[in-house]
Order: sequence, then structure tokens, then C-alpha cells
Amino acid sequence: TMSVAVDTGKAVTAYVKGSFEKIQALCLPETVPKGYHETCQGFAARGFYTLAIARKALADREVGSNITRDEIETELEMLGLILFRNEPKPDAEEAIKALKEGD
Repeated sequence: TMSVAVDTGKAVTAYVKGSFEKIQALCLPETVPKGYHETCQGFAARGFYTLAIARKALADREVGSNITRDEIETELEMLGLILFRNEPKPDAEEAIKALKEGD
């Protein structure tokens, strides 16, 4: 996972991104939609690199203190998914074939 704290001047919010499995485990169960795991697995099966993002409001006393990552990355609110798709380039098949035929 990776976390960042954003201070808007009015509130500080921690945003956390990571694998969909890890973020699910860190979120409050009531914030995770029904069918979440199956949906994520479906995206992965279709070739998507699937990440999840969540957030947590930080109390004023936590800002600037020595709060640990473990303290931040707990009881999160699920926000959603980020999907990446890395398509092979048009010449990928030919390049792989040339590599396999090489010494």
C-alpha cells in the first residue's frame, strides 16, 4: 500500500492505494460494495491491473504527529477502483519470436 495525507486547510484526509485485496482488508466492511471481490477478479481476468483506493479523515491531533502507517491504514472508507490496462505493442509478437530464436 501507499498513503498520502492531504491538508486542504479545513481538514486532513489520508488517501491509501494498493491491491484490491489489501485495501478491502483495511476498509470498514460497510463501505465495501457487495460483490466487490468478484468484480475485481473479473477485471483482473480481463487483463486489467486492478488497484483500490480508500480514505480516512485524520483528527487535528494526528496531523504533524508521529502517527504510524499502521494507525493511518485502518478503518478506511472504500472509494473505488483504479484500472490500468497494458496492451502489447503491435510488434510484440515478432519481438518475442526473435528473442526465442536467438542464441
